[in-house]
Amino acid sequence: MRPIVERGTSVFCPYKMKDIQVIEKIQDNFTRKLVARSGDATYGKVPRPNSMNKSVQLHCLWSFKKIYDVCMVFKVLTGIAKIDASKFYAKLEPEVDK
Repeated sequence: MRPIVERGTSVFCPYKMKDIQVIEKIQDNFTRKLVARSGDATYGKVPRPNSMNKSVQLHCLWSFKKIYDVCMVFKVLTGIAKIDASKFYAKLEPEVDK
């Protein structure tokens, strides 16, 4: 699930908190089932999502979204992504000290 969700981050980029929470809930449900089926805990005694995600070393999807956003801006500005940057960003002129 995670690679599929992460793959489209630059295209599908929810900014509303309710949409972000829906995606986080998908990860939490998957992690809960994974931990329960691994035999570490019974399904009713699986820890809270925050501690459970820490135990399997998962970060929230929102933190990955920030990283992918910065990477996408870099690709657009440097021409790696074949997108006209002038449609999205204004060119800043460097300030000259007097």
